[in-house]
Amino acid sequence: MNKTTRKKVALQQEKVDAARRKEELDALVKSSQQNEFLSETQQSLADAQYARDIAEDLYGESNIGRVEAYVQLAAALLNVDDIATCEQYLTQVHWIVVNSGKKLPATLESRIHRALGKFYLVKTQASTALAHFAEDVYFSSCAYGASDPQCCGGYFYMSIIFEEHDQIRCDRFRRILSRIWRKFLFNRFTSMVTQIRNEESIDGESVFESAQEDEEEGALDDVLAAECQLHSQTLYQICCGGDTFDVVGCDASLSLILLALLSGDASVLKIKTLLEKIAASPDQRAQETKHQAAFVNKHVADALS
Repeated sequence: MNKTTRKKVALQQEKVDAARRKEELDALVKSSQQNEFLSETQQSLADAQYARDIAEDLYGESNIGRVEAYVQLAAALLNVDDIATCEQYLTQVHWIVVNSGKKLPATLESRIHRALGKFYLVKTQASTALAHFAEDVYFSSCAYGASDPQCCGGYFYMSIIFEEHDQIRCDRFRRILSRIWRKFLFNRFTSMVTQIRNEESIDGESVFESAQEDEEEGALDDVLAAECQLHSQTLYQICCGGDTFDVVGCDASLSLILLALLSGDASVLKIKTLLEKIAASPDQRAQETKHQAAFVNKHVADALS
Protein backbone atom coordinates (compact mmCIF):
# COMPACT_ATOMS: atom_id res chain seq x y z
CA MET A 1 0.00 0.00 0.00
CA ASN A 2 1.57 3.28 -1.09
CA LYS A 3 1.49 6.55 0.84
CA THR A 4 -1.43 8.01 -1.13
CA THR A 5 -3.55 4.92 -0.61
CA ARG A 6 -2.78 4.83 3.12
CA LYS A 7 -3.81 8.48 3.38
CA LYS A 8 -7.12 7.77 1.63
CA VAL A 9 -7.80 4.80 3.90
CA ALA A 10 -7.00 6.91 6.97
CA LEU A 11 -9.33 9.69 5.83
CA GLN A 12 -12.11 7.20 5.16
CA GLN A 13 -11.65 5.71 8.62
CA GLU A 14 -11.82 9.18 10.15
CA LYS A 15 -15.16 9.76 8.42
CA VAL A 16 -16.48 6.43 9.69
CA ASP A 17 -15.33 7.19 13.22
CA ALA A 18 -16.87 10.69 13.09
CA ALA A 19 -20.19 9.25 11.87
CA ARG A 20 -20.16 6.71 14.68
CA ARG A 21 -19.43 9.41 17.26
CA LYS A 22 -22.24 11.56 15.83
CA GLU A 23 -24.66 8.67 16.28
CA GLU A 24 -23.43 8.27 19.84
CA LEU A 25 -23.91 12.00 20.43
CA ASP A 26 -27.48 11.92 19.14
CA ALA A 27 -28.30 8.87 21.27
CA LEU A 28 -26.92 10.55 24.41
CA VAL A 29 -28.92 13.74 23.82
CA LYS A 30 -32.09 11.67 23.41
CA SER A 31 -31.31 9.63 26.51
CA SER A 32 -30.76 12.82 28.51
CA GLN A 33 -34.08 14.20 27.27
CA GLN A 34 -35.91 11.01 28.17
CA ASN A 35 -34.40 10.88 31.64
CA GLU A 36 -35.28 14.54 32.12
CA PHE A 37 -38.96 13.78 31.48
CA LEU A 38 -38.75 10.75 33.77
CA SER A 39 -37.29 12.97 36.55
CA GLU A 40 -34.04 10.96 36.51
CA THR A 41 -32.11 14.19 36.87
CA GLN A 42 -28.67 12.82 37.70
CA GLN A 43 -28.69 10.35 34.82
CA SER A 44 -29.97 13.09 32.51
CA LEU A 45 -27.04 15.27 33.59
CA ALA A 46 -24.50 12.46 33.12
CA ASP A 47 -25.78 11.75 29.60
CA ALA A 48 -25.72 15.46 28.72
CA GLN A 49 -22.17 15.89 30.02
CA TYR A 50 -20.98 12.94 27.94
CA ALA A 51 -22.78 14.37 24.91
CA ARG A 52 -21.00 17.69 25.47
CA ASP A 53 -17.62 15.95 25.55
CA ILE A 54 -18.29 14.21 22.25
CA ALA A 55 -19.61 17.42 20.64
CA GLU A 56 -16.49 19.30 21.70
CA ASP A 57 -14.30 16.54 20.23
CA LEU A 58 -16.20 16.60 16.94
CA TYR A 59 -16.77 20.32 16.43
CA GLY A 60 -14.81 23.55 16.79
CA GLU A 61 -15.63 26.25 19.34
CA SER A 62 -17.90 28.22 17.03
CA ASN A 63 -19.48 25.24 15.26
CA ILE A 64 -23.27 24.90 15.34
CA GLY A 65 -22.74 21.18 15.93
CA ARG A 66 -22.15 21.93 19.61
CA VAL A 67 -25.44 23.74 20.15
CA GLU A 68 -27.81 20.82 20.68
CA ALA A 69 -25.53 19.20 23.26
CA TYR A 70 -25.05 22.52 25.07
CA VAL A 71 -28.77 23.22 25.13
CA GLN A 72 -29.52 19.81 26.60
CA LEU A 73 -26.75 20.20 29.15
CA ALA A 74 -28.18 23.58 30.17
CA ALA A 75 -31.59 21.95 30.68
CA ALA A 76 -30.07 19.11 32.72
CA LEU A 77 -28.12 21.56 34.89
CA LEU A 78 -31.27 23.56 35.54
CA ASN A 79 -32.99 20.41 36.79
CA VAL A 80 -30.29 19.94 39.45
CA ASP A 81 -30.49 23.63 40.43
CA ASP A 82 -27.10 24.57 38.98
CA ILE A 83 -28.42 27.82 37.56
CA ALA A 84 -25.04 29.55 37.21
CA THR A 85 -23.50 26.82 35.05
CA CYS A 86 -26.73 26.54 33.08
CA GLU A 87 -26.49 30.22 32.25
CA GLN A 88 -22.86 29.79 31.12
CA TYR A 89 -23.86 27.17 28.56
CA LEU A 90 -26.83 29.20 27.34
CA THR A 91 -24.45 32.13 26.89
CA GLN A 92 -22.11 29.91 24.86
CA VAL A 93 -25.05 28.84 22.70
CA HIS A 94 -25.89 32.49 22.05
CA TRP A 95 -22.26 33.25 21.16
CA ILE A 96 -22.05 30.31 18.74
CA VAL A 97 -25.31 31.22 17.02
CA VAL A 98 -24.40 34.90 16.65
CA ASN A 99 -20.91 34.16 15.35
CA SER A 100 -21.95 31.44 12.95
CA GLY A 101 -24.11 33.81 10.90
CA LYS A 102 -26.15 30.79 9.78
CA LYS A 103 -29.90 30.30 9.85
CA LEU A 104 -30.72 27.59 12.35
CA PRO A 105 -33.20 24.78 11.67
CA ALA A 106 -36.60 25.46 13.22
CA THR A 107 -36.22 22.35 15.38
CA LEU A 108 -33.06 23.73 16.98
CA GLU A 109 -34.55 27.22 17.38
CA SER A 110 -37.44 25.61 19.24
CA ARG A 111 -35.14 23.78 21.64
CA ILE A 112 -33.09 26.89 22.34
CA HIS A 113 -36.18 28.96 23.15
CA ARG A 114 -37.59 26.22 25.37
CA ALA A 115 -34.34 26.05 27.34
CA LEU A 116 -34.28 29.84 27.69
CA GLY A 117 -37.92 29.86 28.74
CA LYS A 118 -37.26 27.34 31.49
CA PHE A 119 -34.21 29.30 32.61
CA TYR A 120 -36.16 32.56 32.94
CA LEU A 121 -39.06 30.74 34.60
CA VAL A 122 -36.68 29.55 37.33
CA LYS A 123 -35.36 33.11 37.58
CA THR A 124 -39.01 34.22 38.13
CA GLN A 125 -38.95 36.43 35.03
CA ALA A 126 -42.34 35.25 33.82
CA SER A 127 -42.85 37.68 30.93
CA THR A 128 -39.45 36.85 29.40
CA ALA A 129 -40.05 33.14 29.91
CA LEU A 130 -43.46 33.42 28.27
CA ALA A 131 -41.98 35.13 25.21
CA HIS A 132 -39.47 32.30 24.77
CA PHE A 133 -42.12 29.61 25.17
CA ALA A 134 -44.24 31.37 22.55
CA GLU A 135 -41.23 31.32 20.20
CA ASP A 136 -40.74 27.65 21.05
CA VAL A 137 -44.31 26.89 19.93
CA TYR A 138 -43.87 29.02 16.80
CA PHE A 139 -40.71 27.24 15.65
CA SER A 140 -42.10 23.81 16.59
CA SER A 141 -45.19 24.58 14.51
CA CYS A 142 -43.00 25.63 11.58
CA ALA A 143 -41.04 22.39 11.79
CA TYR A 144 -43.77 19.86 12.57
CA GLY A 145 -47.19 21.51 12.24
CA ALA A 146 -49.36 23.34 14.75
CA SER A 147 -51.03 20.18 16.09
CA ASP A 148 -47.88 18.11 16.52
CA PRO A 149 -46.83 16.90 20.00
CA GLN A 150 -43.47 18.63 19.52
CA CYS A 151 -45.36 21.87 20.28
CA CYS A 152 -46.58 20.55 23.63
CA GLY A 153 -43.55 21.58 25.69
CA GLY A 154 -44.21 25.26 25.11
CA TYR A 155 -47.92 24.93 25.88
CA PHE A 156 -47.14 22.97 29.05
CA TYR A 157 -44.90 25.67 30.46
CA MET A 158 -47.19 28.50 29.38
CA SER A 159 -50.01 26.87 31.34
CA ILE A 160 -47.72 26.81 34.39
CA ILE A 161 -46.92 30.52 34.01
CA PHE A 162 -50.59 31.49 33.82
CA GLU A 163 -51.70 29.20 36.63
CA GLU A 164 -51.37 31.85 39.31
CA HIS A 165 -52.13 34.94 37.22
CA ASP A 166 -54.75 34.15 34.60
CA GLN A 167 -56.79 30.98 35.10
CA ILE A 168 -58.70 31.44 31.84
CA ARG A 169 -55.50 31.42 29.78
CA CYS A 170 -54.09 28.61 31.90
CA ASP A 171 -57.17 26.50 31.17
CA ARG A 172 -56.93 27.33 27.47
CA PHE A 173 -53.33 26.10 27.24
CA ARG A 174 -54.15 22.99 29.24
CA ARG A 175 -56.98 22.31 26.80
CA ILE A 176 -54.69 22.69 23.79
CA LEU A 177 -52.04 20.51 25.44
CA SER A 178 -54.42 17.70 26.39
CA ARG A 179 -56.17 17.75 23.01
CA ILE A 180 -52.92 17.46 21.02
CA TRP A 181 -51.72 14.46 23.02
CA ARG A 182 -55.11 12.72 22.97
CA LYS A 183 -55.56 13.09 19.21
CA PHE A 184 -51.99 12.05 18.48
CA LEU A 185 -52.19 8.91 20.62
CA PHE A 186 -55.67 7.99 19.38
CA ASN A 187 -54.40 8.14 15.79
CA ARG A 188 -51.53 5.84 16.76
CA PHE A 189 -53.95 3.48 18.48
CA THR A 190 -56.36 3.30 15.54
CA SER A 191 -53.42 2.61 13.24
CA MET A 192 -52.41 -0.27 15.49
CA VAL A 193 -55.97 -1.64 15.55
CA THR A 194 -56.23 -1.39 11.76
CA GLN A 195 -52.97 -3.24 11.36
CA ILE A 196 -53.93 -6.17 13.59
CA ARG A 197 -57.63 -6.37 12.76
CA ASN A 198 -58.62 -9.81 11.47
CA GLU A 199 -55.30 -11.27 12.58
CA GLU A 200 -55.50 -14.33 14.78
CA SER A 201 -53.88 -14.42 18.21
CA ILE A 202 -50.40 -15.88 18.37
CA ASP A 203 -49.81 -18.65 20.93
CA GLY A 204 -52.91 -17.64 22.85
CA GLU A 205 -51.84 -14.02 23.30
CA SER A 206 -54.29 -11.17 22.86
CA VAL A 207 -54.12 -9.12 19.68
CA PHE A 208 -52.76 -6.21 21.74
CA GLU A 209 -49.94 -8.30 23.17
CA SER A 210 -49.10 -9.64 19.74
CA ALA A 211 -49.06 -6.19 18.17
CA GLN A 212 -46.94 -4.70 20.93
CA GLU A 213 -44.24 -7.30 20.31
CA ASP A 214 -43.99 -6.25 16.68
CA GLU A 215 -41.40 -3.61 15.88
CA GLU A 216 -43.52 -1.25 13.86
CA GLU A 217 -42.10 1.65 11.90
CA GLY A 218 -44.60 3.89 13.68
CA ALA A 219 -43.59 2.84 17.18
CA LEU A 220 -43.85 5.65 19.70
CA ASP A 221 -40.54 7.43 20.24
CA ASP A 222 -39.19 6.89 23.77
CA VAL A 223 -38.57 10.59 24.38
CA LEU A 224 -42.02 11.54 23.12
CA ALA A 225 -43.62 8.82 25.25
CA ALA A 226 -41.83 10.08 28.37
CA GLU A 227 -42.88 13.67 27.66
CA CYS A 228 -46.48 12.58 27.07
CA GLN A 229 -46.46 10.65 30.34
CA LEU A 230 -45.22 13.70 32.24
CA HIS A 231 -47.71 16.12 30.69
CA SER A 232 -50.73 13.81 30.86
CA GLN A 233 -49.99 12.67 34.41
CA THR A 234 -49.61 16.29 35.53
CA LEU A 235 -52.94 17.24 33.94
CA TYR A 236 -54.59 14.16 35.42
CA GLN A 237 -53.44 15.07 38.92
CA ILE A 238 -54.71 18.63 38.51
CA CYS A 239 -58.04 17.91 36.81
CA CYS A 240 -59.16 14.46 37.96
CA GLY A 241 -59.35 14.80 41.72
CA GLY A 242 -63.15 15.21 41.88
CA ASP A 243 -66.06 12.88 41.26
CA THR A 244 -66.39 13.93 37.61
CA PHE A 245 -63.91 14.76 34.85
CA ASP A 246 -63.95 17.95 32.82
CA VAL A 247 -62.76 17.95 29.20
CA VAL A 248 -59.08 18.27 30.14
CA GLY A 249 -59.44 15.46 32.67
CA CYS A 250 -61.09 13.28 30.04
CA ASP A 251 -58.34 14.03 27.50
CA ALA A 252 -55.56 13.40 30.02
CA SER A 253 -57.13 10.14 31.20
CA LEU A 254 -57.62 8.84 27.67
CA SER A 255 -54.05 9.83 26.79
CA LEU A 256 -52.71 7.81 29.73
CA ILE A 257 -54.85 4.83 28.70
CA LEU A 258 -53.68 5.01 25.09
CA LEU A 259 -50.06 5.44 26.11
CA ALA A 260 -50.31 2.37 28.35
CA LEU A 261 -51.91 0.28 25.58
CA LEU A 262 -49.38 1.38 22.98
CA SER A 263 -46.44 0.68 25.29
CA GLY A 264 -47.81 -2.65 26.54
CA ASP A 265 -47.83 -1.48 30.15
CA ALA A 266 -51.57 -1.41 30.80
CA SER A 267 -53.56 -2.23 33.93
CA VAL A 268 -56.94 -3.37 32.61
CA LEU A 269 -58.85 -2.69 35.82
CA LYS A 270 -57.63 0.90 35.96
CA ILE A 271 -58.37 1.35 32.26
CA LYS A 272 -61.96 0.20 32.74
CA THR A 273 -62.44 2.57 35.67
CA LEU A 274 -61.04 5.54 33.76
CA LEU A 275 -63.10 4.74 30.66
CA GLU A 276 -66.25 4.65 32.80
CA LYS A 277 -65.44 8.06 34.30
CA ILE A 278 -64.79 9.53 30.86
CA ALA A 279 -68.14 8.17 29.63
CA ALA A 280 -69.87 9.71 32.66
CA SER A 281 -68.37 13.19 32.19
CA PRO A 282 -71.04 15.92 32.09
CA ASP A 283 -68.72 18.29 30.17
CA GLN A 284 -70.26 18.82 26.73
CA ARG A 285 -66.85 19.77 25.31
CA ALA A 286 -65.71 16.18 25.87
CA GLN A 287 -67.99 14.57 23.25
CA GLU A 288 -65.19 13.69 20.85
CA THR A 289 -63.12 12.26 23.69
CA LYS A 290 -66.08 10.17 24.86
CA HIS A 291 -66.58 8.74 21.35
CA GLN A 292 -62.89 7.84 21.17
CA ALA A 293 -63.02 6.30 24.66
CA ALA A 294 -65.96 4.15 23.56
CA PHE A 295 -63.90 2.96 20.57
CA VAL A 296 -61.00 2.06 22.86
CA ASN A 297 -63.35 0.32 25.30
CA LYS A 298 -64.79 -1.84 22.54
CA HIS A 299 -61.41 -2.98 21.27
CA VAL A 300 -60.04 -3.61 24.76
CA ALA A 301 -63.13 -5.75 25.47
CA ASP A 302 -62.70 -7.63 22.18
CA ALA A 303 -59.05 -8.29 22.98
CA LEU A 304 -59.93 -9.77 26.34
CA SER A 305 -62.88 -11.87 25.14
